[in-house]
Amino acid sequence: MGDNRAREKTTSIKTRVILGLMVLLVPLIALLLIYNFYTIALFREKTAQSNKNTLAIYTEIADDKLQLTNAQLLEIFTVNSNYYRIRNNTSDLKEHLVSDDVIQRFQSTLIGDTAADLFFLFTRNQTSVIFSDQLSVSLDFETRQQMRTSLLEYAADEDSYQPFQWGIFQFKDSYYLISILGREGIYMGAAVQLSTDIFSAGRESLFDDYKVLFTTRAGQPLTETDFVDIHELDLSPDEALYKLSGFPDRYMIMGEAMRSAPLFMVVLIDDPTFLTALNAVQLVLFASSILTVLLIPAAIWLIRKSLLQPVGQLVDTMERIRSGNLDARADDHYSLTEFKQVNDTFNQMIEEIQHLTIEVFQRQLAEQKAELQYLQFQIRPHFFLNSLKTLYGMVQNNKSREVQRLILALSNHFRYMFKDNFTMVHLRDELSYVKNYISIQQLYTEKTYSCEIDVDEQLMDLMIPPISIQTFVENAIKHAVRPDKPLEILIRTRLLSTEVGDFADITIEDNGPGFEQAMLGQLNFSDPDAFPQAHIGLANVIMRLNLIYNGKAYVAFANSSGGRGAVCEMVIPIKADGQKPPVARLEDRGQLNDRPDR
Repeated sequence: MGDNRAREKTTSIKTRVILGLMVLLVPLIALLLIYNFYTIALFREKTAQSNKNTLAIYTEIADDKLQLTNAQLLEIFTVNSNYYRIRNNTSDLKEHLVSDDVIQRFQSTLIGDTAADLFFLFTRNQTSVIFSDQLSVSLDFETRQQMRTSLLEYAADEDSYQPFQWGIFQFKDSYYLISILGREGIYMGAAVQLSTDIFSAGRESLFDDYKVLFTTRAGQPLTETDFVDIHELDLSPDEALYKLSGFPDRYMIMGEAMRSAPLFMVVLIDDPTFLTALNAVQLVLFASSILTVLLIPAAIWLIRKSLLQPVGQLVDTMERIRSGNLDARADDHYSLTEFKQVNDTFNQMIEEIQHLTIEVFQRQLAEQKAELQYLQFQIRPHFFLNSLKTLYGMVQNNKSREVQRLILALSNHFRYMFKDNFTMVHLRDELSYVKNYISIQQLYTEKTYSCEIDVDEQLMDLMIPPISIQTFVENAIKHAVRPDKPLEILIRTRLLSTEVGDFADITIEDNGPGFEQAMLGQLNFSDPDAFPQAHIGLANVIMRLNLIYNGKAYVAFANSSGGRGAVCEMVIPIKADGQKPPVARLEDRGQLNDRPDR
């Protein structure tokens, strides 16, 4: 069940609330935006269709005017007999008179209804160009003379145009539509300047606010060229109803091909802006969608302040309590009644838990103290009775000096042994007690024991449980003594600095026969309660270390590979950080080669 809960995916309230808002608002906003953009696209299409129809009408009017001008030119060319007199006349005077008659006819045509800005007649001996009033005013004498020359050169190059077909003629920076009749040096024709309002009547009524221009069939602008360059307009032909182009301002571009001339008539309309394309209802919907987007941060802030922040503070309080700070309390200064009730109830519950925890801790403390007392009293009666027996034997043998020495040693020994179970002692005091214990044993057995102590000076003030090292020394005296050589004991203490904390490594080594392999398995891998009766003292030390250090101390047993005998090692945390200490370092020093596998 616990594993299934651990595998369940969890999300925070903040994530759920924000996701809920997004699920509700994002589709609504997307729908409004899609509707608005669709409306704008539809508005563009309808605007383009309407103006496309208007442009077709406008183009038709322009074509009709050009055809009318061509008809007027053709009438003079075919009906008026003077043109043939010019072609067949051999007299310069008659040619001049006949040409003047044709020029007068051109003059009257310009005054009437025509799209032409000029008519011209070129004979073998005469060059005549009749300008409209508008061109006469805008062109000075020299420019008109240059235009006469250019028109004559254009007409004389019969391969550059088709007779009686409107073509494009460029003079300086201006473009004209030109239609020419004639051959072999005798030509007549008409020209229309594209830069003027050649169809002013239609433009004023149909395209008052729009910009109209002319392009070639390839999209090259012939009028408004500066405007096209400034706004970076793409005027290339497109089969679509319209296209959008221009920078920084965009324009809706529509073109219509003319039948009478190799031109496109193009209309540029300001692209309808986002807001101008919407009606009142659509503007309200669009404003609502924008307002909704702007209100999302405000709504999230309000939800965070009134809902998420109290929940977060409550979770933070719970985390502090879980880490052991039972004094932590939830803030109850909230405007929402529900949160105030939850926090009040939570604080009251934590106070009750704190009281119960203190009671349970005190009960556990009492139980641990009783257990430690029991463990210590396990070793006191046995040693006490042995001491009385030894004193009795010394008195019988009249060893009064030895009795005095033993009584003093026992006095120091029992004073140290009867310390409070929870009173920790300095390492130096424990070592002094070990020396005193060895001297007592020497008085008991009249044997010689040597004890070498190799301790890191910075560990001399380390606080350790009393009678911890002494128990291992006592075990060596009981089991490591050989009749053929004196007992040697080595006590070594080193500081271990690891990534999980600092530890004191205390090793007690003797030169006895060592542990049996079966015994090593029991000592290293069995519960202390299952230790043999002969090693009840070792079990006692292990259980006391577990109680005092809450399972963070470590004890290992091995046989020395150097032949010195048994090796006992304690690893005691110096600054407990809540993590288990590293395994015994005996293996790192090659001293656990004989240790059985698990």
